[in-house]
Amino acid sequence: MPYALFNYARIDDPHAAQEDLDDNVLPRAKQHVVGLVRAYYTVDDAATSSLAVLVFDTRDEAEAMAERVRSGEAHPSPGVTFERCEVREVVGEV
Repeated sequence: MPYALFNYARIDDPHAAQEDLDDNVLPRAKQHVVGLVRAYYTVDDAATSSLAVLVFDTRDEAEAMAERVRSGEAHPSPGVTFERCEVREVVGEV
């Protein structure tokens, strides 16, 4: 089964965050994130917090991306503050 990276963040500037997601994050993820199977970027109703769920083929790929996020190498968008991330095994899907 695949592994998922859950990335939690606070949104300080919803407009800047959405613009960077559309213009930079999504295209870069499609082209450069090794082992990425699928990604979902979510926001709460108030647009003040975000949860990104990135699904990878292997635990190693998910953990490598988590380390990039934690270290700041994969920096958050303008107007977004990283809070935490975690890797979990996907144990079922529909």
